[in-house]
Amino acid sequence: MNLKSKKMINIWHKRLTIIIVAITFLTFVVFQNQTIYAKDINDYEDTSISVLTNSTIPLYNNENDIIAYYYELSNGGYIIVNADGSAFIEYSLEDSKIDLLESKNYYYSDVLSLHEKLDSAIAENCITGEIAEVDDIEFNIKKSGINNVKSATDLAMNVVSCLSEGVFEEKKLKYNTMTYKYNPDGRCGAVAGAILLRYYNDYVNTRYVSSTYETYDGKALINFLVNNYLGTGTTYKELRNGLNSYLSDINISYRFRMLQGKNSLDVFNKIREYIKNNKPVIVGLTGSEKYGDHWVVGTGYSILYNKTFGFINIVNVNDGWGNRDVSINMYYVDGCQYIYK
Repeated sequence: MNLKSKKMINIWHKRLTIIIVAITFLTFVVFQNQTIYAKDINDYEDTSISVLTNSTIPLYNNENDIIAYYYELSNGGYIIVNADGSAFIEYSLEDSKIDLLESKNYYYSDVLSLHEKLDSAIAENCITGEIAEVDDIEFNIKKSGINNVKSATDLAMNVVSCLSEGVFEEKKLKYNTMTYKYNPDGRCGAVAGAILLRYYNDYVNTRYVSSTYETYDGKALINFLVNNYLGTGTTYKELRNGLNSYLSDINISYRFRMLQGKNSLDVFNKIREYIKNNKPVIVGLTGSEKYGDHWVVGTGYSILYNKTFGFINIVNVNDGWGNRDVSINMYYVDGCQYIYK
């Protein structure tokens, strides 16, 4: 072999080595960015959670159409899916604080909003006990496709199965958020703000909440925010501006920013970014012009993989009614608010 040939072989060996190193590095980066975290379902003692199919309860809209099905889980949690089995809406692996009965009828007006039908005109909120006229309830869960209880049941079982076998990525806050649930008049923005501020106060900087308002039930802080900064029924801008006024008054230079977009990948990635940095965010659920937005606190996220639907983005939330771990399909999220340094 002549000298020229040897040089060419050496050059190709070097190039091949560079390519191999580059591929190895890229593989490492991709793997790091797509870590499969500890499975959600394994955070619970019962690692074989299943859908109790004999607990199937239809949920109605104000026109008496079945729009969803509610299923109890074997550990006391629940899952709600569309009536045609096209998508799940919400689920929780925590022991549910409500108990639906097969002998009664229920309205499902929105995410986290179940009402027991008392008669054709009156309904009772299953969480708050508030009595309302059906005509005054805003129904944001729309009918989708043809009612198919078998498809809905199959989907519910499929999603729960994914929680133990198909979690592509998952992350939760390192610490628990407070279980504030004081909301007598649509002050969910103040409740969400109080939960987030208390988390920052406890785990980031003790300047966020005065000791005067560090009560276990959160009423003092919630009332303070309502009376001085937010009121009730807050929009995106009203919530952001009110919370920023609060931060100004306690001499914190950081500010809340908002990011809007229904079922937006940008919104999901912002939630994902903050959760990875152990910071909660305020999450907006799709609301209406009449009643405004509904606010909860983002405490985690999941990406499930289902062979039928592909990747499903999920936001884990503190619902402001005392439940720390309710999982919402990203389809029903329309934005978030977060503290920006």
